[in-house]
Amino acid sequence: MNDYNRITKQERCLIEMGIRSGKSRRSIAARIGRPPKTVSEEIRRNGGYLGYYAVQAHYERNKSNRSGYSKIDANLRLADYIRNKLVLRWSPEVIAGRWKKENHDSHISHESIYTWIYKQTGDLHIQLPRKKKKRGFKPQRSKSLIPNRVSIHLRPENINNRSEVGHFEGDLMFQQGNKSQNILTVIERKSRMIILKKNPSKHSGKIMESLKDIQSRGKYPMKTITFDNGSEFSNHSKLGIDTYFCDPASPWQKGAVEHANGIVRQYIDFRMDINNIDQQMLDSVANLINDKPRKVLGFMTPNESAASLFKGKLEGVTF
Repeated sequence: MNDYNRITKQERCLIEMGIRSGKSRRSIAARIGRPPKTVSEEIRRNGGYLGYYAVQAHYERNKSNRSGYSKIDANLRLADYIRNKLVLRWSPEVIAGRWKKENHDSHISHESIYTWIYKQTGDLHIQLPRKKKKRGFKPQRSKSLIPNRVSIHLRPENINNRSEVGHFEGDLMFQQGNKSQNILTVIERKSRMIILKKNPSKHSGKIMESLKDIQSRGKYPMKTITFDNGSEFSNHSKLGIDTYFCDPASPWQKGAVEHANGIVRQYIDFRMDINNIDQQMLDSVANLINDKPRKVLGFMTPNESAASLFKGKLEGVTF
C-alpha cells in the first residue's frame, strides 16, 4: 500500500483493535499494510498507545482538513454536478459514489462534499436529507446510561496526584472470539498492586459481585474506584464507595489500569482460549507482576509498596 495515501477510517479501526489486543505497532502495521513508522506517527498524534480511539482520530483528521484548498472549488464541473444532484435529493454519499463511477480519473469523498456545502454562503444545506445548518459529527454518546454517574473531573485532587492509598481503577479484558467471559483487572493507583478476577459474563451484577468479593478480603481497603462508561459498571452503587467515570471514549483517563492490561497481555495472550484460563492462573500472573520491580516505585515491587502503604505484609496474597 502506498505510504503517502491517507490512513482510512477502516485502517484506524484496525489500529485500535490491535492496540486493545495488545499487539505491537510493528504487528499492527503488518496487518494493515503500512510501514511501522506510519502507524507509530498515527498513534502518537492521536492520544498515544493507551489513548488511541479510531473514531476520534478520524474526526480530528477530517477537522484539520476543513480549511484551505478545496478540490471542489477547483473543479467547476464537479461543483455544478453536486448542486444539480442535491436538487434531486441525492445524498453526498450517493453523489460521491456516482461521480466516481462516471469519472474514473476524478474522485471525491462524501465528507469533502459535506465540508464544501457548509462552507458555501446561502442555504445549500437545505438540499441535504436532514437539512441541518451545521455539520455535526458525534464520535461518542453525549449522555451516559449509567445511573448516578459522577465524572472523573469531580474526582478529588488527592486521588489524582496519588497522595493517598486506597483508590483503585477497574477494567475488563476479553479474549479473542469471546465477549462474555472476561478478566476483571483492578489496580491500586498508588502502590500499583493489581488483582485479576475471572468472570463468567460481563453483566453488571456479576462484575459487582467480583468487586465486592475483592472488597470483602479486607487486605486492600477500597475507598474509591474509577471506571470507563461500559454498561458492566452500571450497578456501581452496590459497592458502597465513591465511584468515578471517565469521559466517553477517553480510556487514557484511567491510564493505570490501561497500562496494567498491557502488562497482563505479556503473560496472557489475546488469542488464548478463555476456557483455558482459570482463577489459579490469574492469581499466579498477578503475583508475578506484583513481584516485579517498577521504576515508577523507585524499583520497589508493588507487593513491597503495598505492604508499606497498607501497613501490613501482603506476601503471597492471592485472590
